[in-house]
Amino acid sequence: MDGPTRVAAVIPPMLDAANWCPLTAALNASRVRPGARVCGSLSRWLGDSRRLTTARLAIDVHRNSSGIGSNGTNIYGTDPMNCTRRDFLEAAGAIVAATGAGCSRRPATANRLPSAAGVDLRIDNAALPDYSHDLERYLVRLASDARARRQQAINAISTPQGIADRAKVVTEQVWKMLGGPLERSPLNPRVTGTLDRPGYRIEKLTFESRPRLYVTANLYLPAAAGRHPAILGPLGHSTNGKAWPSYQKLFSNLARKGYVVLAYDPFGQGERIEYPGTHAGRSAIGGGGTSEHEYAGRRLILLGANFSLFRVWDGMRGIDFLLTRAEVDPERIGCCGQSGGGTLTQFLAALDSRIRVAVVSEGNTENVAHADVEPPGSADDAEQNIVPALSYGIDRADLLYAFAPKPLLMTVTLHDAGHTYSPEYVASSLDLFQEYQRAYSLFSADNRVSLQVTTQQHGYVYELRRATYAWFNRWFEMKNTDDEEASQDVEPDETLFVTPTGFVTTSFGGETALSLTRQMAATVRTLPPAGADDMRKRIRAVLGVATSRGEALASRVLATIRKPGYRAEQFELTSDREIRIPGWLLTPDKAGSSTPTVLYLGETAAWNSVAEDGIAERLCTKGGCRA
Repeated sequence: MDGPTRVAAVIPPMLDAANWCPLTAALNASRVRPGARVCGSLSRWLGDSRRLTTARLAIDVHRNSSGIGSNGTNIYGTDPMNCTRRDFLEAAGAIVAATGAGCSRRPATANRLPSAAGVDLRIDNAALPDYSHDLERYLVRLASDARARRQQAINAISTPQGIADRAKVVTEQVWKMLGGPLERSPLNPRVTGTLDRPGYRIEKLTFESRPRLYVTANLYLPAAAGRHPAILGPLGHSTNGKAWPSYQKLFSNLARKGYVVLAYDPFGQGERIEYPGTHAGRSAIGGGGTSEHEYAGRRLILLGANFSLFRVWDGMRGIDFLLTRAEVDPERIGCCGQSGGGTLTQFLAALDSRIRVAVVSEGNTENVAHADVEPPGSADDAEQNIVPALSYGIDRADLLYAFAPKPLLMTVTLHDAGHTYSPEYVASSLDLFQEYQRAYSLFSADNRVSLQVTTQQHGYVYELRRATYAWFNRWFEMKNTDDEEASQDVEPDETLFVTPTGFVTTSFGGETALSLTRQMAATVRTLPPAGADDMRKRIRAVLGVATSRGEALASRVLATIRKPGYRAEQFELTSDREIRIPGWLLTPDKAGSSTPTVLYLGETAAWNSVAEDGIAERLCTKGGCRA
């Protein structure tokens, strides 16, 4: 294969929307050259350039396998040494899924019924209303409005000072939403063991990010003496935390290359699992690495707090700890994380100015209010959501926007679209990257922001680790090393344990997310004495319920059913949010002005109201009530 070779992708036209359409594609070449780099554009087929800047994928094969290309976008085969038709088809399927193109949704078919005896239908063509998407549409409108407001603010920025002003606003507002920063307390570091390895050593230690809140960590130290650049390694959602194999490979190789690395367990992972299971590394709650985060996050939301603060503060105190070490050069602090660790890297890059270089690998780099949002449009993991960011005019893109013009590498895998993240993950991530390119260009720093795209599975895989080494080496001027990776044996989890039992809670005790949440709850548990009217005002304020009812809601009767002793009217109300509310009104034949009315509410109340011998029918026929 001499020189660039075009590989044509044959994509059939979409089938009728009423059918499911399997995606088929064929390659005119049976094999891609080992180590090849795939890039280009499917935009002519996708048609809508707005949906995806993945639009720039036609399938060109280049012999260059050098990592980060001049345009910042690289797409590798699943295995650089063995990229086949199957690999391409999987990648093409991921692209189509990411754009929302390809297979149609199951068509909405109107259920049409003839009018039965005793039933007066008042719906055009007797089509039964579908209310299932009303809330979705309302949320999409809110997101669209929030996106428009934010985009207007971004589009108005035309100078480096404008970027700096935006960064200041973002930092202040994010801290306000998180409820920080917190008061710094003594770190009280304690080393519990040391491991000597070829070219580096590992200190097993704890530090206290808050009083008696023990953070278990491994500190990777180069064998060479002197001061070194330091990397903070917030982790993704691995159940065994810092012992996850790909993280071990990343951190040990960074140490061999001359970096100090702090790898620390997040809340609810590794040795910081708060609800110990039957053996180390397992939570009694079950699930994966996010389970205990969600558990803690729900409680904190009820207190008006955010679990992101707990995670961010651990990271910032980790940098505080690094700066206490004589081996660390304070002017060369970097941060890299993958998946949930990538999301934490975004937070830390925005909120901690000491970070000079960042790598966000497969983090949640999609706006909550992206153009093709489908509620909830976000991750379910507590710390990945900035509550209530959209009301502040801020979205996820702003976190890294505030990092400009410092060196930033983003990595995205096409596989994450519709798997790890939303179906629009790739499209939205590339939108963000375009924003960052524009921001960096205002500083004449276009070369400081780059994107690497892969088709591999979600993880800190070999090619992304190499890209990370290359990025840090470049910007920290590590001229005596390279981006190659030494092979090594992965340490067993127990070898890296800081604690005797594998759990902080059973080894050291101390605070947990639950105990800290209880302390917060204690400060708000006792409400001042209040009468019924005052309490109603408080509840309305919390729920955002208007004190004035305004005009009556628009309504219509859809059908009337006449039964012995009463009639049942199916009605529909439309709220000022354009959410339709279905219901039934059952009225006794002998009803008068003094007939009591009972409001019957419930998840299935509207559809059970006319059930024979149902509660609504009994209220009407036996209780003499409207229901």
